[in-house]
Amino acid sequence: MVCDSKILYLCSRLLKKGIPEAIPGSGFFTAFYQYHKDNPDCRIFLLGAMEGVAQKAMERINASVGREIVVGAMCPSYGFENKPEENELIYRTINASGANVVLVGVGAPKQEKWIFRHKSRMPGVDIWMALGATIDFEAGNVKRAPKWMQKLAMEWFYRFLMEPKRMFRRYFVDDVKFFFGISAGNCLGFIVTRLKIEMKMRKLDVVNFFARVFHFYHSNHAPCRDVGDFRDMGKSSGLWWCWSARLYPLLGIWIIPFLPS
Repeated sequence: MVCDSKILYLCSRLLKKGIPEAIPGSGFFTAFYQYHKDNPDCRIFLLGAMEGVAQKAMERINASVGREIVVGAMCPSYGFENKPEENELIYRTINASGANVVLVGVGAPKQEKWIFRHKSRMPGVDIWMALGATIDFEAGNVKRAPKWMQKLAMEWFYRFLMEPKRMFRRYFVDDVKFFFGISAGNCLGFIVTRLKIEMKMRKLDVVNFFARVFHFYHSNHAPCRDVGDFRDMGKSSGLWWCWSARLYPLLGIWIIPFLPS
């Protein structure tokens, strides 16, 4: 599994263990078939895009590597995931092609859901790729953002400018939930960290206070002199929340073991 979003990669830097790097799906697929161009055991099938686009991408890829590395292509109809007959046709077509690598480009999260629900019907496929608009890029129908926009994590904005109607909901409605979750998670993490620090400080205050109480007992050879003396020690230790200084030694036996570490 790889991260193909520069935005997701940057957000992960806020976590303890960030994502090592962002690898765009379109760039990954190009590198993949170029690496396996002389490998006869690599046979790719393209599933997705509009009518005729996958076929065009297949021709361009095969021409670039010098052999028929892409053995089949198919453009499913809109809503195909809910059509059993069309799904059966896809199973038969992919199985008959002999492909062991299938690229599904019908948009997220539809493509991921379709793969997990139907991959068992195509046992000959070893590698599944859910790569969105990669087929359009390979066919030359859609251009990728300029390099400077890719480096600035602005490729999403370029795609929005190219297809505003189709991309508006994805980037300005659906993706907002992700950023809200990241923000809420970071705020919660900050609060939990502060609470842990506060509780550790409180534990040190409690231990320090009881140590002073026991020292007071031994140094004065008396079980108790005056409640006010104990209360003053409690205030100097930061313990304003105990109601009776006479009970501190007894409570300490039970409280200290249960204080958070």
